[in-house]
Amino acid sequence: MDIPCTGGMLYGNRYFRCWYEAGHGRVTLREAIEHSCDVYFYQLGLLIGLDNLLEDGVKMGFLEPSGIDLPDERSPHFPESTEYYDRRYGPRGWTSGVTLNLSIGQGENSQSVSNMVRFYSMLANEDGSAPELRLVLDGPTRRRQLGLDNESLQGLRESLVQVVETGTAAASQVAQLRIAGKTGTAQNAHGRDHGWFVGFAPAENPEIVVAAILEHAEHGSTVAPFVNRIIARFILGEDAPLPRFVMPADSVPRPRALMPEPATPERRQ
Repeated sequence: MDIPCTGGMLYGNRYFRCWYEAGHGRVTLREAIEHSCDVYFYQLGLLIGLDNLLEDGVKMGFLEPSGIDLPDERSPHFPESTEYYDRRYGPRGWTSGVTLNLSIGQGENSQSVSNMVRFYSMLANEDGSAPELRLVLDGPTRRRQLGLDNESLQGLRESLVQVVETGTAAASQVAQLRIAGKTGTAQNAHGRDHGWFVGFAPAENPEIVVAAILEHAEHGSTVAPFVNRIIARFILGEDAPLPRFVMPADSVPRPRALMPEPATPERRQ
């Protein structure tokens, strides 16, 4: 199924924009993933329906912690059903416009880096499953199943390869390695948005999944080169270039007043 993108779409009395103002034209699902076409996913979300989006998101683990062996891991934020919106806004205080935001990963959706690693591990594995993440602890772990058939999984993997080869992360390619991944943006109410990228490689037989979010990076295409160099270093060894991180001189978003120094006895009057 292909869907037209002209740079945005009017829904009700509100205009929802695509990040690419000129529009992507008619795009398939694979091309929409490759180029992060917002309008395609706005319309796809409406076709799927909010109830189905929420039900599938919960089944895929967006409402539960990853299970990593760290104390007090917070659960992700994701609506369990439309009752969430009724409780928060009142039964008549929201519209199906929330579907559009949720369809592109925005709105009432907040995921941790570890949860996204688990999700992409399920995409990367041939059987669509992945164990809980472990840093230190040994022992059996619970496996989560993504619940997609082989054809769907293979199609998504090929789309994620296109993201890196010709799509939004094309500038981060590693010549000797076929990497699959996805760029993303996390909304930030306090300043510039944050940039996401999750990648795995080799795409045909994955050995590693790496996810990163960089504060105020705005776009996932900014994050992708760092992630892909980490992946390349792991797989190709010392022949791969090291990731380079350039930190800003001052990362504080706005000036902060320092507490005055306590007066010494000599300075007291």
